[in-house]
Amino acid sequence: MFTKDNSHEKYKQYLKEKHTRFGVSSEVVNDIVTNALGVGVDSLKRIVAGEVNEVYDTKTKDGNFIVRISRGEENRFLTEKWALNAARDVGVPTPQMFFIDEFENNGTKLKVCIENKLPGVSFNEIIEQEKLSGDQIKRINEEAGVILAKLHSVAPERFGSFIKGGVGSNKTWTDYVLKNYSDKEIENLYISADKIGLSRHQIDRILIILNDNTKVFGTVTPHLLHCDFGPKHYLVRDGEITGIIDFENCKSGDPVYDFAWLDYFGHDNLQEGYKKIAEIPNDYKLRISLYGLRISLSLISWYVAEKHITGMEHTKKQIEKYLKYFN
Repeated sequence: MFTKDNSHEKYKQYLKEKHTRFGVSSEVVNDIVTNALGVGVDSLKRIVAGEVNEVYDTKTKDGNFIVRISRGEENRFLTEKWALNAARDVGVPTPQMFFIDEFENNGTKLKVCIENKLPGVSFNEIIEQEKLSGDQIKRINEEAGVILAKLHSVAPERFGSFIKGGVGSNKTWTDYVLKNYSDKEIENLYISADKIGLSRHQIDRILIILNDNTKVFGTVTPHLLHCDFGPKHYLVRDGEITGIIDFENCKSGDPVYDFAWLDYFGHDNLQEGYKKIAEIPNDYKLRISLYGLRISLSLISWYVAEKHITGMEHTKKQIEKYLKYFN
């Protein structure tokens, strides 16, 4: 998720340490696959890449499959399946999620899904290997922009996080962006700000800025958003994108919100390819700064709770950057 400029190695160490704290046995993974597919696992490899799910690359006599296990309270695989299918219908290469279930392991309730494994490896991994020329990277980014525009052509109902397939939890995009923070949530933001070296005044200023720009949010129509679109989540083989994965955080809202995620984590801008299919609004830079602040609010408490030092440092840096836009 973080670029090399944002303590990439520290982030990899954080993931490694995080994943050592939980995990089911290989026997449990085999049972999941056997129950779902009717065949056992010939081999499996744990993938340590994400911050939320436990992921396994499994091989059976019928092919390769990805097993993802969540410890979250909500089973977000259900709405993710809808998003994967809707995106595939408009030409976005996505895996097919064909099994979703819940089970208990050592007293912990877990959610599980199984997807077919798409060919290719993470573009992020390819970039790290430094085997691509600048022109090759540019071409893949252009293709990614085209794919992102296709994704945004899907029109869900309502806005925000999905409460069921294709239906958002908020009546308007403004409702999602402003979020009706409770006193306890604001206090948690203050506490988190203190821990990363920000002032409570800065948190108040973010909330004021967002409230002062409701006219921007009020013009938005619903579009399917990935909400973590980046090189970590597109697969590449032979210089071509073969798949877009991990829609678990998907939402309905302003397409620029996906560009804000790219900007927030320092990824390449995908406008060149995107503009071949869709338009970029004239107030793009304003929206990037507004949504960068909103993303910061959604991540700051999570990073502090996780003791995710790299994330905390990055959030502080990004908040300061986006606030400067409004000076």
